[in-house]
Amino acid sequence: MKKRMIPTANSIHPSLRVKVPYVYVPRSDFVIGDQKGERIRMFFYKSARAKELLAKVYLGKKCSGPPGHAHGGCTAAVLDEIMGATGWYCGYPVVAGKIEVEFLHMVPLKETYVLQGRIMGSEGKKVFTEGYLFDRSGKLYARSSGIFIKISGEKLKKLEKLRF
Repeated sequence: MKKRMIPTANSIHPSLRVKVPYVYVPRSDFVIGDQKGERIRMFFYKSARAKELLAKVYLGKKCSGPPGHAHGGCTAAVLDEIMGATGWYCGYPVVAGKIEVEFLHMVPLKETYVLQGRIMGSEGKKVFTEGYLFDRSGKLYARSSGIFIKISGEKLKKLEKLRF
């Protein structure tokens, strides 16, 4: 069994930042549309490992669930985002088919976290992914797995046209 490399905030150099790897509508995207506000701020970074994408994510006060902590739906949303973005970044235009999230610890608000997304394999139209949410020191707060479905060329063209 391979040992998992745990990324930390300090291990992600600003020069490794990459553009959003999927089709989206700036300022109205649910997860990354509030880059200067108090909800979610997420930026993607190239990983040293193949079939992997990293992100730094800030969870602001508009992600509130239990007092002082992120709502589970917010945590699930950023894990979904890193898994799907990893698919796109690795050449698979995808949408979520099924995701499972395991919440290990309550996630404090107003902190920056590291997301790690990995492609575990593909079969036909299915792309199998994993996602992890770590704090700045490497503590694992939540993990996820997903089955993402590849988008055909025609559907992808339609998405491009719907951008406004």
